[in-house]
Amino acid sequence: QVSDMQLEAPHLVVGFCCTGAVSAEWCEGMADSIWAYKIRYLAGGMAAWAHHSGSLVDPATSKPTTKVHCWLREVAPFFPVPGSGYEVLTDGVPASKDALAHPSSLRHARLRNLAWEVRLRYWPSVFLVDCRTPEERQVSTIGAPGAMVISADELRRRAPEYISAYATIVTFCTIGGRSGTFCKRLVDDLVEFGQVSADQTDGLRRKIVNILGGMAAWLHVHGGLVDTMGQPTNQLHPWCRAFLDMFPLEDLDLVFDEFRPVPQDALSLIACKVDIGDAVEAVPQTFVQMCSVLPPEVINDSLTRAMQSCEGYED
Repeated sequence: QVSDMQLEAPHLVVGFCCTGAVSAEWCEGMADSIWAYKIRYLAGGMAAWAHHSGSLVDPATSKPTTKVHCWLREVAPFFPVPGSGYEVLTDGVPASKDALAHPSSLRHARLRNLAWEVRLRYWPSVFLVDCRTPEERQVSTIGAPGAMVISADELRRRAPEYISAYATIVTFCTIGGRSGTFCKRLVDDLVEFGQVSADQTDGLRRKIVNILGGMAAWLHVHGGLVDTMGQPTNQLHPWCRAFLDMFPLEDLDLVFDEFRPVPQDALSLIACKVDIGDAVEAVPQTFVQMCSVLPPEVINDSLTRAMQSCEGYED
């Protein structure tokens, strides 16, 4: 129903649907159009929009509403949980067991990368914090289109400024241990030194989040890397030898000093990895198990759900 007049307007045309599958296929069908260069779709669709507290309107009255119709019952879990303020309607929606059994490659990719696509490409109020050492950052860092990457020291120096300016702050390191601890300590320090009030703690823990699995997980779900000039690269500093086997085997050049002593803050994580059977149940241990037995798409689903909160996260 999009007219040529609408396509001629000097702005992007963004299609959306329930989870992004139908609109992705619509974009694919427009690939040969003269307007293909300006046609996009919202990855994750209305489910992603709802996760970011996007507003909705009733098309009949143009008034605000909290109701949203779910395309299939199988995708209802992609929407925020009950109590979030949204009412997901499934009455009369078919519960087809094979509706998602044979998804198109586009649909599969869109659903698998739901959180990353939306957070890092379509949500400009997100930025990333690299909690690794300068030596590690000198080799490469996460490459996320449109997302700024700063160091943990930079965030500490200007925390109130960044917190007020951005909706979501995403921290990361090699496998998630250092950045997870940084998340918790940063919030605690901000409260202790009076930079934020104690009643803001819960909100900050939802705002300052951590990537479970860190750069290892990012690479397992085909995330890109950039060098200090912002150019794509396949080089990565793996922190220390103990974590070499946690990274993908293909198309990755691991750069590090083999004779460098093991960092003290890596010892507890190495202990989990060396003896999983006797290790205390912890996030790093869980990640080691995940990488050992689960396919990348399952790992990514767990990661995107886990990264939404860092509360209680410790080495």
